[in-house]
Amino acid sequence: MVLLTGCGKTENVPALIEQNDSAMVDYPVEVKELFTATYVEGYLREDMVKQFFKVSGDIEKVYVRIGDRVTKGQVLAKLDCRDMEEELELLKTIHQKQNELAKNQEKQFALQIEDEQSRMNELVCNGASNQEVMLKRIAIEEVRENAYYAKNSAKAEKQSREARIADLSQQIKEHYLYASQSGSITFCGMNLAKISVSAYEPFILISSNSCHIELKESVDINMVNHAKSMTAYVAGKPCKLICEKKIEMVAGKETQTGIFRIDEFQPEFLGTKVLVEIVHKSTKDALVIPEQALMKGVKGYYVYVKDNEQSVKCPVKIGMRQNGYVQITEGLKGNEVCYGYQTVTLSGRTQEEIVSRDELKEDCYGKPEQGIGK
Repeated sequence: MVLLTGCGKTENVPALIEQNDSAMVDYPVEVKELFTATYVEGYLREDMVKQFFKVSGDIEKVYVRIGDRVTKGQVLAKLDCRDMEEELELLKTIHQKQNELAKNQEKQFALQIEDEQSRMNELVCNGASNQEVMLKRIAIEEVRENAYYAKNSAKAEKQSREARIADLSQQIKEHYLYASQSGSITFCGMNLAKISVSAYEPFILISSNSCHIELKESVDINMVNHAKSMTAYVAGKPCKLICEKKIEMVAGKETQTGIFRIDEFQPEFLGTKVLVEIVHKSTKDALVIPEQALMKGVKGYYVYVKDNEQSVKCPVKIGMRQNGYVQITEGLKGNEVCYGYQTVTLSGRTQEEIVSRDELKEDCYGKPEQGIGK
């Protein structure tokens, strides 16, 4: 990880390796885009979605092979659950018959009440005594009460059977493995029957036609949350970088994490090196001068500005530094020409020298690292 430094600090100004008073040159003030960023290397990896059973059992049948294209919701494999399936079929048959019996019983009670009501009406019409009519009414109420209890009892039994049917159906469903998304089968645990598998053990892998970046080192999620922009350089080409954030339990605490993705699936570059750029601070119209034109005195930084073939000492305040340039935040207007020494540097970099974005990208041209595949 390389961090572009600066941000207004006034220490560690790159010292001149060699100076020559006769080698003064002009350095016009320029307008450039400056930024501070963190660079992290990684590799482009294909997303693999794990498919697993939610229960343990013996494999009864596998419906797919490696390389097959599947659609979301398609059945991939099945565990042996014949006992439950037989119980379910039997329970459905009983349920249907009991429902029919309950309906017939309800009809019989309705006919019985209607018949008793007709008889009571006949008694009234034939001038029967009040006691006979009262006894008939009591008989009708008893039939109605029996019908009420029979109906409620049948309803309770029906609900119990339906709950058992739903429970069995759910258990049987868990013995089927369904594709959680569309894609290609890249791994299948076993194509033979009677092989035991454990619950939540990955049995099939599906390529999701998407990819993520496997970073060589971790990145602080807070830095991502406050980033101005994020870019991934794949084979030297900039791609929009997306961070999918999620909450995970780490050491018993809820912790926000993220997965870096590019917005376009590029299968031809799977396994290649990727450079991730996270910009913290950016200034588009920054007044900059080369480091060679910046001087440091006891009271701070200053530059020599060309004024009618004369040099005038001008105090300045600085901001970000990048690629051999330093931002001038106060002291210059933008139309000046500064004097500075022509610096002769050693072949190696000084500790304070800043690595440029282009130099960092030179190693990221889509060549897979040895021993690393998809």
